[in-house]
Amino acid sequence: MGAKSINNEVLAALEEMAATYKDRNAQYKDCWDITADLLVAAFPHGVPVELLRKPAFSLLFLKICKLARFLVSDLEHLDSIHDDAVYSAMIEGVIRSGQNDGNWER
Repeated sequence: MGAKSINNEVLAALEEMAATYKDRNAQYKDCWDITADLLVAAFPHGVPVELLRKPAFSLLFLKICKLARFLVSDLEHLDSIHDDAVYSAMIEGVIRSGQNDGNWER
């Protein structure tokens, strides 16, 4: 495979990425822009470093991303709120299983 063939593949991938961006941004708008605001509201003094290694924190971050998507949809995007509920169940799972200490098996 020569450089020309690779260049064509790169250009095709970039075009697909641009199309995905346009499609998702039309649906989710700039929800990424409010995600930091939601984190600051949840942790006004900053995220304690010990929380960063907890699986529940990773899942909480994903919940916040889904909440942002739900908010920019004028509270209409069911998939985002369903995902939020799944992440809530996952948080409960890691807490109930005793694996929320940051040393869980991957």
